[in-house]
Amino acid sequence: MQQNGPGQYTWHWVAKGLHRSALENVAITWPSACEAKKTRLQCPHNGLQGKLSLEGLGSSVSLVSVRILDDQGEHRYALTQGQPTAWLKSATVTPSDTGWASQLRVSGIYVTLGIEHILGGLDHLLFVISLYLLVGAGLSLIGAITAFTVAHTTSLAASALGWVNIPTGPVEACIALSIVLVCAEALGAGNRWTQRAPYLAAFPFGLVHGLGFAGALAEIGLPEWHLYSALLSFNLGVELGQIGIVLLAWWVSAKTAHRPWADSARTTLLGGMGCLAAYWSLERIAAIF
Repeated sequence: MQQNGPGQYTWHWVAKGLHRSALENVAITWPSACEAKKTRLQCPHNGLQGKLSLEGLGSSVSLVSVRILDDQGEHRYALTQGQPTAWLKSATVTPSDTGWASQLRVSGIYVTLGIEHILGGLDHLLFVISLYLLVGAGLSLIGAITAFTVAHTTSLAASALGWVNIPTGPVEACIALSIVLVCAEALGAGNRWTQRAPYLAAFPFGLVHGLGFAGALAEIGLPEWHLYSALLSFNLGVELGQIGIVLLAWWVSAKTAHRPWADSARTTLLGGMGCLAAYWSLERIAAIF
């Protein structure tokens, strides 16, 4: 929602990856002092204050993040099926906004969103798999995953809290390039430095991927009254998804290690992932210009 003048607002949905028909079941009840006309809202008395409610959450839409830009800055609220109401710019914070039940509910939603993001994001998925194929199981993998986790947690928090602001285009291009480089290292012969000290490669790549996570989180939005817990929960969800990917890769590797075609399958997989990431790199670099 954007303020255009005294008591004048415009609003619209942002639903990336969600079919517009899913929003037809969500009904908005605006504050009583406001009058809605299509995408315009008039609140002539006290501005945009009062109770905002959404009906129909829980079936096709589990969470709605409300983002308001006005002359006092930016305000964010998270509405769910269990908490479908927000008090906009209220002078007091109601128990439903700050209670433990509300915080746990929002945290659970953001953990799920974090898991869904890394499992649904093919570039992040391919990077974790290629990193596993480069390092293999053992202490080296633990070191690489730890470095990657520390790095993307740092950059995710810095970007989400507004301390760092880097355009999405270069970040997405660097993420694709990171997959190309890891695949190339994994395909290379000999004891390479990335295999001897994989954490040195995982850390800078983790910083870049964290900025990518932050871009996805910016589209979702963070609730104003549960900012830090939602941020932590989203990152936790990313970690759980990442651990799941590594465990699945380890299980598949253990089951196929003694098969005669195992080495060929590994080479083919790395080559395919590297070619796909190279295509993404060219596409994303071209999009920047």
